[in-house]
Amino acid sequence: MRAILLAAGQATRLRPLTDNCPKCLLSVGDESILERAVRILGERGIQKFTVVDGFCGDMIRETLGATFPDFDFRFIRNEVYQTTNNAWSLMLADCTPGEPIFLLDSDILFEPSVIDTLLAGDAPNRLGLRTTGCVGEEEMKVSLGEDGRVVNLTK
Repeated sequence: MRAILLAAGQATRLRPLTDNCPKCLLSVGDESILERAVRILGERGIQKFTVVDGFCGDMIRETLGATFPDFDFRFIRNEVYQTTNNAWSLMLADCTPGEPIFLLDSDILFEPSVIDTLLAGDAPNRLGLRTTGCVGEEEMKVSLGEDGRVVNLTK
């Protein structure tokens, strides 16, 4: 399985914290959000990664290469990150047909058990999401049909 990590954005709403550092490299505890995600995935056997970067992409590449020298990283630059979104970055990832992927935004904090649940599922396509608490204006909204399948994804 290959993990696709989308890491191109500027996170302008977090300025000045993100003036010179991508959101995914902000530290939470002893490691960055991105390093934590890669470590958790690596502990579960995923060690092949395609990372689509953009803003401060060289910083992301250097950090991952230094922290995880034994992992297989393929880096792709989204040169137009300022005017595009994650859908464009995912298209640039150029996934190999038939290869299972684990898609993850690089700036998401999650409990390791979320990954365990997703990997243990038997459906061919799975989506991890929070189902309790308040949902803000900027958060993704998911609508499920009566059969439990996703029928709509939107902000």
